[in-house]
Amino acid sequence: MVTAAAAALLWTACSDNEETPPEQPRTPSVELAAGTPGTTTLTFTATSTDAQKCAYTVIEAGKTMLTAQEILQGGGVRTQPKRNTNR
Repeated sequence: MVTAAAAALLWTACSDNEETPPEQPRTPSVELAAGTPGTTTLTFTATSTDAQKCAYTVIEAGKTMLTAQEILQGGGVRTQPKRNTNR
């Protein structure tokens, strides 16, 4: 009987091929850091994380505001997204 139980344990298989759940999409974010204001200039740093695209635009007072889609399609200055290394 002990032999039969041992044999049953030997033929019991455990799967090493468990499916890994798909990685959940990360929420994109943008961090703005102030730079140095000048008389006619303003510097800043925009750092994006987990974003496919990142863009910004400057709009003069009294001008029509662009939509996010318009800015991303060429109405803004594009920046390279920072790759997230914490995966």
